[in-house]
Amino acid sequence: MAIISIEREAEFESGKYVPSCKSYSLEIKGRYDPDGKTIKKNDTGNEKIVKGSFYSKYVPSIGKIIRIKIESLNIDEPVLSIDYFQTHTIISI
Repeated sequence: MAIISIEREAEFESGKYVPSCKSYSLEIKGRYDPDGKTIKKNDTGNEKIVKGSFYSKYVPSIGKIIRIKIESLNIDEPVLSIDYFQTHTIISI
């Protein structure tokens, strides 16, 4: 189990999209695998070493996952990148 923080950039109000910077937390099921070897680019284009990846069937409908917390492993890290596939999502930290 992991708790992810999602930031919403916009939301519906009276049938229109309105800019918003609200964030909320959500608990999702999945599996964590440590890494330490893979290099990925973050949102700004900088290369970073992936500490680990969290695999889940959860795909956010609105918003961007900005942080992940896995209490059983004492992990509370910002998200490096997210890869969406048809059957699952990989959250790299």
